[in-house]
Amino acid sequence: MSVGFVVLSAALLAGAEPVSLSGPRLARGDELVYTGTVEETGERFDNRFKKRYQLDVRVFVIDVHAAGTDCGVMTTVQPLDDPLVRAGITAAAGSDDKREKPAPIVRLELVRVSDRGRVKTLTPKGTTLPLVLDAKTPTADPPLPPADTPPNVELGVFVPLPLGPAKLGGTWDSPEPGRPPLVWTAGGETVWNGRRCAELAAVQQTDGYDLPEATRHGWKRTDAVVLAAADGFASTVERTVVRREGRDRVGSVTVRYELQPANRYSGAKYTAARAEVEAAWAFAAEHAASVRLRADELRSRRAELDRYLDDRGTATPYRPAVEAVRRRYDTTAAPPSKIVITPVEQDPPRVGKPAPDFTAADVTKPTGRTRLSADRGKPVVVVFYKPGSVTSVETLAICEALHRKYADALAVVPLAVGKPTKAAEQRATLKLTVPVFDGGEVRAAYAVESYPQFFVVDQKGLLRWAFDAGVGPEVGYLVKQEVDKLLK
Repeated sequence: MSVGFVVLSAALLAGAEPVSLSGPRLARGDELVYTGTVEETGERFDNRFKKRYQLDVRVFVIDVHAAGTDCGVMTTVQPLDDPLVRAGITAAAGSDDKREKPAPIVRLELVRVSDRGRVKTLTPKGTTLPLVLDAKTPTADPPLPPADTPPNVELGVFVPLPLGPAKLGGTWDSPEPGRPPLVWTAGGETVWNGRRCAELAAVQQTDGYDLPEATRHGWKRTDAVVLAAADGFASTVERTVVRREGRDRVGSVTVRYELQPANRYSGAKYTAARAEVEAAWAFAAEHAASVRLRADELRSRRAELDRYLDDRGTATPYRPAVEAVRRRYDTTAAPPSKIVITPVEQDPPRVGKPAPDFTAADVTKPTGRTRLSADRGKPVVVVFYKPGSVTSVETLAICEALHRKYADALAVVPLAVGKPTKAAEQRATLKLTVPVFDGGEVRAAYAVESYPQFFVVDQKGLLRWAFDAGVGPEVGYLVKQEVDKLLK
């Protein structure tokens, strides 16, 4: 859109009536498509990083009735290549990494939007298809935007307006369970793609955010939304959440996206899209309820999902939500049993002293075990990390690179401190070949209190090197250097 066109449009609007704010006006079969990015940063002095993700949001209107507008909302978050991660892999392996990019995180929710833009999630009774969605379908509070990670569900395309009239210059609160209210302000009028819009801003912050001397931890959220006057839904959205500790800013998450050309589904195309949206929700609901199922029941549900995928050759844009549930079944496993640790010594391990021995369970194969002393005769790299943390991808990338480069000459033992199922899911998402083990009961023997931490153990079981200053491109090189010394 040219600057001249914006100026001309603004001039034409100079004498027009002030823009009015209203809730979304959508029709059955409408589809809104948004694309953008998410940028996640860490700003602690000992753990600085920047990660970027591609964000895609699809809103499919299932139906419109007196209770509101029922939609399926599919959020796709795709990690983008991180130069720092690739540099760490290159330093560790001595060559560039050729792996495929990780699978995207895809989640689909059913929501109901009121005529004032207020969103509730739909919770149909049962998962039998087709789903029963009507005015009596139960609803619940929607998931809120996280303060420290990219959103799994993005619902910012709908702005919660006040129950009364909303005008430019007005201010209103939007309550959020468990959080301070989100305070909205309707600013001036603008033009986006030739259409009259309102510029909206919102602020939300934890109590005492502006008083670091009194409240050590806090976060502040700011939103900037361009709302189409004629349609009542967002044209562009930008949201930033900043976290602080004391007076120091320690991290942030910024989400940006904008509306693409709209679609409308009708006839067979509408029927197919609605069926896929409902199937994706139903399969996800069944998977969420399968935590306590027996292995044979789990296999049966997975086989049902496979039959669905095999029987439908023509995919709709919502097929990725079904495929994402299939990937979750691939990483579902019974939780490993507790492991007994017999440390060699109770004090924190010291370089030149025997490394504490341990046994740990494989997060993807609960019956699989590794024991440090079983690898006598070759160096071992022991790595403690937190699954799903901001440093976990780069840490695992270094482990994978070492595992591939040295093969049987070196044992690489990543120890996940956290939920084993989460570690197994991340391993599958990153397509790792290096085994990952449960380090929850091992970290005490190594006095691990921050993540990640790297230990290099020699062929005799003595600790030769330890590093606990975070992760970066140089860490892969340093570990490789220590391993090469031992192999010589």
